[in-house]
Amino acid sequence: MPTPAAIYFRGYRAEDIAAFCRVTAATARELKAGRTRPSQRVLYLFRLHADGRVLPPTWRGWHFKPDGQLIYDNGVSFMPGELLAIEFLRQNGASELRLIPSHARNDGRFDVDIQRPDLR
Repeated sequence: MPTPAAIYFRGYRAEDIAAFCRVTAATARELKAGRTRPSQRVLYLFRLHADGRVLPPTWRGWHFKPDGQLIYDNGVSFMPGELLAIEFLRQNGASELRLIPSHARNDGRFDVDIQRPDLR
């Protein structure tokens, strides 16, 4: 009969369980099958990953500061509001682009000859 904790591992690959919990692949298969009872440390590490509280490898170099800032190793940082504003800026830029006549944005250059005023 599988251990009650085996339900936590349902839907996850043994390789992912091994990586999340820092156990061998064989132990991860035993945990997934419910033949081995997980330690508190293993369950804690697994829940951190399963709940999305650990950044995946694609975010290598990024981390969170206690104040909620997402910061990169080179010092670039964002607060939650700034990240949410990115979509607004993207939509705003797209709407501004629609205001430019299509003939003027075909190749990224304006075909309009702009006359400068004579300031003499």
